[in-house]
Amino acid sequence: MEIKSNQKQTIGILVENRPGVLARIVGLLSGRSFNIENITAAETHEPGITRITLVTTGDDQVMDQIINQLRRLINVIKVVDFREKDFVDREMALIKVNAEGPNRAEILRIVDTFRAKIVDVSPHFYTLEITGNESKISAIIDLLKGFGIVEIARTGKAALARTRLLEFEREQFLASEEKAAQSLTKTALIKVSVDPQSRGEILRIVDLFRGRVVEAGADSCTVEVSGNESAISGILELLKDFGVSHIARPRRTTVEDSTKLEFQWGDLLPFTEKAVVARSKKH
Repeated sequence: MEIKSNQKQTIGILVENRPGVLARIVGLLSGRSFNIENITAAETHEPGITRITLVTTGDDQVMDQIINQLRRLINVIKVVDFREKDFVDREMALIKVNAEGPNRAEILRIVDTFRAKIVDVSPHFYTLEITGNESKISAIIDLLKGFGIVEIARTGKAALARTRLLEFEREQFLASEEKAAQSLTKTALIKVSVDPQSRGEILRIVDLFRGRVVEAGADSCTVEVSGNESAISGILELLKDFGVSHIARPRRTTVEDSTKLEFQWGDLLPFTEKAVVARSKKH
């Protein structure tokens, strides 16, 4: 299907929800003199994924250039060209119109015809809310111009394909995000000295960091804690005052004297300032 140069076209973009993504898309188009009629962005039902709907003008060649440039941007998961696809689009508009006495009844009839609604009333104005496609909103605006439109605010178009075009790319993105989160999560075993007076406080610290005691003795206990590096460093700082004797990081061996543990982790190092420095350089 050949597209005229001034015809509006809609593009759907699925992106990672990261700072600067929308700015890069706008900068890409404006830097190449591509016109943006309107653009909307909002997070989807999947955390970390944002859907952007872009309306622009141009012929087939211009549209192909825009889509190819968008696909090269980082953090872009999928670009959907709606030219050859069946889709649903809607936008919402707020319209403030003059509503003097003689005109009020006629304005209300127009509102009822277009299934709009009055959201604010003042002695001289009505504020209307209407939702629909672009042609419906343009039609009610044309009818209300005769009464005197004071202000208009439009949200811009939101569009969805009637078929599930993005499922494969969405699953790929979620899998990569889960893998990245897992790679940032670390686990440590901490052996700390305990006595009857300090046991309760140590257990409160372990519970605060969602850790667990995996072995308890008369004068010591072994704590397992998982999280990022800052979480592990935080619990270490709090437990230092009670006397930390050993730390184990995941590297396939066991904690010293911990015969009850079934997992294999790294060799224990005495908790000294020198060991802390060595660990921080490695991790």
